[in-house]
Amino acid sequence: MLTLSTRRKLAEYFTDFLETPRPELGGLPVCPFAKRERTKKRIIVAVLPPEDSALHEILVGFAANKDKSSMLLVDESGSYSFEALM
Repeated sequence: MLTLSTRRKLAEYFTDFLETPRPELGGLPVCPFAKRERTKKRIIVAVLPPEDSALHEILVGFAANKDKSSMLLVDESGSYSFEALM
C-alpha cells in the first residue's frame, strides 16, 4: 500500500517533471502521454517488498547509467505472451 507521502511525491514527479514542457525538448514535456494517463488513472504503481533487492539493483544501475534512456522489464516466466501485450 502506498503511503500518502509517496502518493504526493509521485504526483509531484508527474506534474513537475514528466508533464512540464522543457525548453531542451523544444517546449514538449518529457512524456507527452503522462498527463493523460495520470488523469485517466491508467498507471499502475507496484509496491515491492524491501527484500526484493534484485529489481532495486537494476533500477539503481539504470539511474546511474547516463548513456541509457529507456528500460524494458521482461518476465520470462511464460505467464503471459508478448502478443497478449500488444
